[in-house]
Amino acid sequence: MDPTSLVLIALDLYDIRESYEEAFEYFVRAWHQARVPSAAIRLATHYLPVQSRVPDLSPDIATSTGSLESSTDTEPTTPTPSIPETSPSPPPTPGTLAYYLGRIGGASGLADLFLSAGILHLEGAAAPPTVLRVRRAVFPAHPPS
Repeated sequence: MDPTSLVLIALDLYDIRESYEEAFEYFVRAWHQARVPSAAIRLATHYLPVQSRVPDLSPDIATSTGSLESSTDTEPTTPTPSIPETSPSPPPTPGTLAYYLGRIGGASGLADLFLSAGILHLEGAAAPPTVLRVRRAVFPAHPPS
C-alpha cells in the first residue's frame, strides 16, 4: 500500500474511530516507507512527543572493579568479570513509549523523526489549524472589491 493511503487510513483510525494503537502502526509504516510529513507530525506530537521521558536506549552493562589490594603473593591474580545473566527480555507492551521507540527505529529513528518534525515546524507546514484560520481571516486570499 502506498504511504499516502497508509496515512489516510491512520487519520481515519485516529480521528474518527479513536483506535490509537492501530493508527500508530499505519503512521509508522508510512513513515518508514516515505517519511510522509503528516505521519511525522502525528508521530512526533501524539506518540513520541519531545516532552516525553525516553527510556534508556543502551542497556546498562555491569562491570566489576574489584578492589586493588596489594598482595605479597608471587602469583598475579586474575580479575574475574561478573557476567550478568542474559535472559531474554520480553518485548515491550504495545502502547508504551518503549514500544513506540522500538517501532520507530530506536535512537536514530527518533532523531530522524524529530528532525523532520522540526523542519516542518520551521517551514510553517506544521502550524496548528487555529493559526491557519486566523491567518486566512486577517489576510484573505482575495481582497474584497
